Amino acid sequence: MMSMNEQRSKFELFITCVTLCIFFPRYGSFASNNNLGKNEREAIQEVKFSDLSSKSGFFGKAWCDMKLCSRDACVEEENIRTKKVKSESIANITIYFSKQKMREEAFERIFYSSKYLMQMQKLIVVTTSYGFPPRYSLSWIELQPWPVFVSTKEAGFGFASEPWGNAGQEIASYMRFILMFWDHLPEHIAFVHGHEKAWHQEGYRMSYMLKHACLDKFEYASLNAFENEAWRPIKGSRSYFNIIKKYWKLVEPYLGPMPKYGFKEKCCAQFIVSRERIKARPRELYELILNQMTDEKKNYRRAPHGKNSGWDLIHFWEAIWHYIFGENALVNTKKKYGYGIDKNIEDGRLINKRPERTLKRFIVC
Repeated sequence: MMSMNEQRSKFELFITCVTLCIFFPRYGSFASNNNLGKNEREAIQEVKFSDLSSKSGFFGKAWCDMKLCSRDACVEEENIRTKKVKSESIANITIYFSKQKMREEAFERIFYSSKYLMQMQKLIVVTTSYGFPPRYSLSWIELQPWPVFVSTKEAGFGFASEPWGNAGQEIASYMRFILMFWDHLPEHIAFVHGHEKAWHQEGYRMSYMLKHACLDKFEYASLNAFENEAWRPIKGSRSYFNIIKKYWKLVEPYLGPMPKYGFKEKCCAQFIVSRERIKARPRELYELILNQMTDEKKNYRRAPHGKNSGWDLIHFWEAIWHYIFGENALVNTKKKYGYGIDKNIEDGRLINKRPERTLKRFIVC
């Protein structure tokens, strides 16, 4: 027999679904079809937020808490959720990033709406940022179709700001999103660094990949094209491999014994992963990762292996993300991502110079 809380939760979910169907039947995601044109994406059905008022119980408890947000962010969210919500239209909304607020508008609307709306999204992009103005301009955000959660190392930007400051690089930002939205994660999440272009992406621009990724093809896929044998116990790779061996004890209770032959996937910690793969591991694992990457006693600055434990851990997590999220330790990247020179379907230019550095089976269905 269900408890009263379980019955209430199921009832609220039922009523929310009915409300969503009535007021905006096409609003299950801001861009549920990867191939939607601009006009289609802007033609989202109008809804009035007063119809989903906090009185109805749809808004629920706050996302922020003192572990994941600043005190000011917690107060701001509480004030917005408890005040009378004015009627607002989300018709014709486009992806817009405000550098002044360090927030993307579509995601901000989702953040302050029903929690089930977050859960219904096909994809949400999570990006880290530091500096103000941001070290990377984040202008690519408006060149792709998905809501974006910007997690900044800088204080003073409400729920966008990380309470621990500039620590843990992208890893702390990734874990922050997972833990903040644990009970209502979207169907897929793209975790990215914040740049449009990078050496490890070859010629794949981030906005291009996010527009054309085949979301239903893989449960986990990289958004980097570069690969090598750095995480395997072979000549020339011992430095990285020994780092993995050194820190494996942290994750052994969750992942079991370390694979004997090391790891292989595309490098560099940018990827799309499904909700199911994330939640296949216990919440405690992600809490452990966040604690390791926001430890004031650790130094996360670049250094030779073995000098700064924080820097070593950055390489440790980078090597095993795919394994954490359910892939084999050694991924056959040729079979998974393809092999050969890829062309941009928008302008015809060549994207990669070396055939193994391709994402052609994942980017463009």
